[in-house]
Amino acid sequence: MNWDNARNYCASSGGHLVTIGDAEENMFVYNLAPYAILGATDRDSEGRWIWATGQEMSYTNWCWGEPNNCGYLEERGYCVPEHYLTFHNDPRCLPGQWNDIPGDDGHYVCEFED
Repeated sequence: MNWDNARNYCASSGGHLVTIGDAEENMFVYNLAPYAILGATDRDSEGRWIWATGQEMSYTNWCWGEPNNCGYLEERGYCVPEHYLTFHNDPRCLPGQWNDIPGDDGHYVCEFED
């Protein structure tokens, strides 16, 4: 699912796309789903990342050079805007570091409060 569909699915199930508050939680989610779409976006205001719950980010774990708002077509001389969060799969990044992506379909993790 894309980010919006995943967010809506999680909400319809009584939860929300996963939010990450610290390094321990980040690695828990990464070990659970290393290719997951995470619950943050900056599509309303470029560079201002907000969790799907409306919270601002207090913890970040960006890979070097990220977020860069420039999609996978950079080598062709143009960028596709990137407004969604995922774990980076670049071998130059540490496990669990983040990347911004255009919002393509992918796996996701719903989070439910106690």
